[in-house]
Amino acid sequence: TNDTFFTYNFGRPCSVKSIVEDKKGYIYVGTWSTGLIRLHPNRKDFDRYPPLNQYNSAYSLFLDSRERLWIGTWEYGIVMIENPNDTKNPIIHHYNDTGSTFKIVNNIIEDPITNTIWASSRNGISIYDSTVDQFVNYPKYKLCSDITTDRRGHIFVGTVENGIIKFN
Repeated sequence: TNDTFFTYNFGRPCSVKSIVEDKKGYIYVGTWSTGLIRLHPNRKDFDRYPPLNQYNSAYSLFLDSRERLWIGTWEYGIVMIENPNDTKNPIIHHYNDTGSTFKIVNNIIEDPITNTIWASSRNGISIYDSTVDQFVNYPKYKLCSDITTDRRGHIFVGTVENGIIKFN
């Protein structure tokens, strides 16, 4: 066993909020206010993405089945990067970032049956409608702290006030 540790400090103090790995072994790091960072596999260097929003927050991360990177932010909704491997010229889409109360996104998942993107937020559930390229917001259940799937298409949402809610 190799008990070697290496610390990445990204050049300044950094509050890491989420980490995800892609199929090529790149590690994506979402931070509170240092933005989105990508670590190279088998190397000790990294790339920074352009700022995603005013706070440069990348609070939650999810790579979908099409290798798009979905980013839940604090106060700026959801960001999707179509081509996360291109750190210099990423194609970035913003959702729920203006005129919506669904701006603080805790977690993002993909329904394994329909490949639909779901997000949990303080204000409820958001489901991506690819036909109109926007999220539909469902505020019935507030304070949705987490979301997951059981890989058979059942979606489970953890809430602060209503326990766990299951969607079929």
